[in-house]
Amino acid sequence: MHRTDTAVPPITDPLARPARRRLTGVRGFVVRLMRTRLVLPATLVILLLVLAAALAPIIAPYGIEEGDFAASLKGPSRDHLLGTDTLGRDIFSRVVYGARVSLEVGIIAVGISLVVGTVLGLIAGYTRIGLLDSLIMRSMDALLAFPTLVLALAITAALGPSLTNVMIAVGIVGIPTYARLVRGQVLSVREREFIEAARTIGVPDARIMWRHILPNVTAPLIVQASLGVAFAILSEASLSFLGLGVQPPTPSWGAMLAFGKDYLNHAPWMAIAPGAAIFITVLAFNFLGDGIRDALDPHLHR
Repeated sequence: MHRTDTAVPPITDPLARPARRRLTGVRGFVVRLMRTRLVLPATLVILLLVLAAALAPIIAPYGIEEGDFAASLKGPSRDHLLGTDTLGRDIFSRVVYGARVSLEVGIIAVGISLVVGTVLGLIAGYTRIGLLDSLIMRSMDALLAFPTLVLALAITAALGPSLTNVMIAVGIVGIPTYARLVRGQVLSVREREFIEAARTIGVPDARIMWRHILPNVTAPLIVQASLGVAFAILSEASLSFLGLGVQPPTPSWGAMLAFGKDYLNHAPWMAIAPGAAIFITVLAFNFLGDGIRDALDPHLHR
């Protein structure tokens, strides 16, 4: 009597859903980011803003100082999509050119904060308890003791009103946030086994910080930088609104808003157009920052 063993096929549920393969790497990050609510429209808004800033001479139907006194304070029409100001200048053209200023300040100011704050946070976190750590963090605490806008106003007033000084002021104001964030991350990473192994074999401290610790603290930096762009744009608009930012004839959304607030009763479009541009841009960067935070959170990858 011969017995043959046959494999019994597993019992499967026809209604069971197939397991979703976990996406990793850059592709997985992009997929998770695009699945986050409101990230896609926010990304489209930011892309349109970048294209408008890059192609401003082509998109804008008029020059930033091209005025027609006969058409001053005209409402939105076919010739002037967002109306004109008191000098007959096309508001749509000036809003498009103002996007250049906002993006320039947002990117460069965040770059200053990111680079300086990361270096200081790495040094303070790696040395941990010591004179250098205390000196750096007490300096950051002193900067944080001032309200951000007041500190930016003081720095801009001391340096003088200009676009370059606005970027420097906003960049300095943001340094403590990045320094404290990096220091907190470094304090956790520096105690891991691979850092101890690198110290054991004699790897220099500078190499450990840049090659082993920094790559492991970039995720929160990316999130903070994306949110910091919105803060920088809002700060530039506030400084320009107060007359300490970009100076004429360069168009700035904050300066346009300050110029149009006196004509809210007669020509509300002068203030509505730049105000809406600031609101939509800041909101889009905030949504993108929240989406990046969720996409990088390992607890939300499922």
